[in-house]
Order: sequence, then C-alpha cells, then structure tokens
Amino acid sequence: MEEPWLYVVASGLAVALQLAAGAFPARARTRPEEGRSGAGPGVVLLFALGIAMALSTLLVVGVAAWLARPRSGGTVPTVLQLPIFWAEFAQGLLAIVLLAAVGLVVLLARHLAGYPGLTTPDVDEMEGYERFALPE
Repeated sequence: MEEPWLYVVASGLAVALQLAAGAFPARARTRPEEGRSGAGPGVVLLFALGIAMALSTLLVVGVAAWLARPRSGGTVPTVLQLPIFWAEFAQGLLAIVLLAAVGLVVLLARHLAGYPGLTTPDVDEMEGYERFALPE
C-alpha cells in the first residue's frame, strides 16, 4: 500500500536540500575568480540535459501523432496509446517556452527603451540639448 504523505515529505526534503545548497555555496569562497564559482560545466550539462529531454519528448509526441493519422485509403490505424507523461511534459514544455519568450520580449523591450535611437527627442523638442550639438 502506498503512503502519499511519504512522497510529500520526500519531495519537500529534496526541495529543502536544493535551497540549502543554493543558499550556502561552499565553493563560492574558494573559487571567486571562476564563473558560477566553478559550477559552470554543471550548469551547461544541466541545460544540455533539459534540451535533450525536450527534444526527445517532442520526437515521441510527433511520431505518435504521425502514426495515428488516417491512411490514404481512408483507413484509420489502431489507436496508439501514448503514455500520459509524454503529453503532460509536452504541455509543460509549451508553457515554459511561452514564458521564456515573454520574458525575452520584456527584456528586449527594456533594453531597447534606453537605446538613443528610440528615445531621442524630435527636432522641435531640442531646447537644452545645444551642448550635445556638433561644433560647426
């Protein structure tokens, strides 16, 4: 018999350990000159793992949809049962990609708001800007 509270306690403990490891970085004091306190390769490997997992999920869901399509003779193939994990992860991946795109747009908009080509006043609003004029 499964105990659901055991999963809650185990996941809470895992989250607490991750937070503690992030709050008290032991290597930050020993390698201040290295990027990410020496954890750069681990960060890159974690990104690579996430991208590989996302691509494999998209491949599985795409092939399942391709195999379940109607044939040219109008015959419908047997229903291919895709494990629910793949569909749920694909939906979560879509949400993550959309949030990342929105964050990138906001970041780009904030960066471009300070760009002089977008914030330079019109010619009739040039009072007080004479000191920036080029010498003749």
